[in-house]
Amino acid sequence: MTWTEAEASSTSQVWEDATLEFSNSLTGHLHANAYADYQQWNSIVDKAKHEVILPLEHDVWRPMVRRRGWDEKIVATLQWDILGALMENAFCDIQGCPDFFQRLLTTYEAGHFPCGWEGTIEPLAGRIIVY
Repeated sequence: MTWTEAEASSTSQVWEDATLEFSNSLTGHLHANAYADYQQWNSIVDKAKHEVILPLEHDVWRPMVRRRGWDEKIVATLQWDILGALMENAFCDIQGCPDFFQRLLTTYEAGHFPCGWEGTIEPLAGRIIVY
């Protein structure tokens, strides 16, 4: 896979749908199994955006994307993936919580770029495509 292909895959509807389904699996799990904790969702998202996502966007991601000549849509992908990992981490003490975005974070930390989904969305079965 080339970077151009990875970039296109990371902004594809298939990848967007897959990551949305994984995000929905977290909120669905919380709603069903930890409703009181789930009520804190919006305040945790707001805090994560202001303390982590926006500073990274401004100081790291946008400058890197511009410097490398990448598609600006990559920033939205990074925001979504990292926010997902932060949300999973915020609720990780609740048994059975999904860890999809935390696995994506591990992929980023290893120097790779998770950029697509190969498989079905409903039911969600397949594998992550990594550049």
